[in-house]
Amino acid sequence: MRVFDQQFPDKKKIGLACCGDWHLGALTCDEKAVDSWLDTIQEKEYYVILMGDITENATVGSVGAVFEQSLSPQEQVKLAVEKLSPIKDYIIGGISGNHGQRSKKTAGLDPDEIMCWELGVPYWGYAAMGRIRVGHANWQIFAHHGVGGGALLGSKLNVVAEKMTKIVPMADLYLAGHTHADVSGSDTRLYLSVNAGSTKVRKHQRHFSGTGSLLDYDESYAEGKLLPPASKAQVVHFLGDRFHEYQDGGDYEYRKPYRREPHYFI
Repeated sequence: MRVFDQQFPDKKKIGLACCGDWHLGALTCDEKAVDSWLDTIQEKEYYVILMGDITENATVGSVGAVFEQSLSPQEQVKLAVEKLSPIKDYIIGGISGNHGQRSKKTAGLDPDEIMCWELGVPYWGYAAMGRIRVGHANWQIFAHHGVGGGALLGSKLNVVAEKMTKIVPMADLYLAGHTHADVSGSDTRLYLSVNAGSTKVRKHQRHFSGTGSLLDYDESYAEGKLLPPASKAQVVHFLGDRFHEYQDGGDYEYRKPYRREPHYFI
């Protein structure tokens, strides 16, 4: 698994935008929504993680039909690079999607890796774990494109909250795409903090988030399979600097402010 370390010691808060499941080149990709999301990122100066399936990349024999794309896979990568170039300095890194794996399996060519190489940003492959430091707060992030899913929102959330925590039990923020669902949740776990002369039970809060997608429903694969429309959304996570929250008896816990803000495209 790739590891990253991004530090913003002089900031009190950053916005971390997830870009994924755009499926550029698919006939049902809402390119206007892609452009609108990119404009927001550029205007707000959000930092970015590319969550996979930026391009459709339908190949012969894949689930997506080659005749249901408006551009060839090569043209899709060029378009993705063109659209992402204005924000490339804000991209922390990118992971691979299952659509990219199609041509990697059949021809050894990974469009996600080529896209990241053209942009000059780190490519993490299947998954990445790392730290984003905001002020004095260390945010532990685990990102994977996601696998499986299901028709119900609970099963889509389990892709993040159940499968990913089996691999990395105690991150702060778990990010996944793939299910095309705007799902989220948080929970709290206890751990033992052992310092010089002090042993205490502390609380650790975990946040889980799906990425959404930017696909229209009419004439789509989902409509053909009698699946519900995807969540036409992308998400930004606001990560803050830590502060002390005092408890009864004068003890305190470190808290890290967090807010999740989905952007919907109707």
